[in-house]
Amino acid sequence: MAAGISTKRTSLWVAIAIAAGVGIAAMPEPAGLSRIGQSVLAITAFTAILWASQVINNGISSVLMMALLIAAGVKPPLALSGFSAPPFWVLLTVLFY
Repeated sequence: MAAGISTKRTSLWVAIAIAAGVGIAAMPEPAGLSRIGQSVLAITAFTAILWASQVINNGISSVLMMALLIAAGVKPPLALSGFSAPPFWVLLTVLFY
């Protein structure tokens, strides 16, 4: 019984995340924001909802976000650069300390 409720909860949150991402992507382009920029906002909203609801492992959500960013037209070095910056390694060290 609990597995059914968990599956429904997971499906609901994933549907909410998808709806938010598609909703932002479907909006008219704001002045000064490129189509790729709007796609990045949509992908970020989608991923933030997945992170907040924790229905999918955060690592999987992060990798999915990077893949979607690359598919949306963001250059791969830019989409993957968050893991090469010094602050990432400082935070990782603090996490394990």
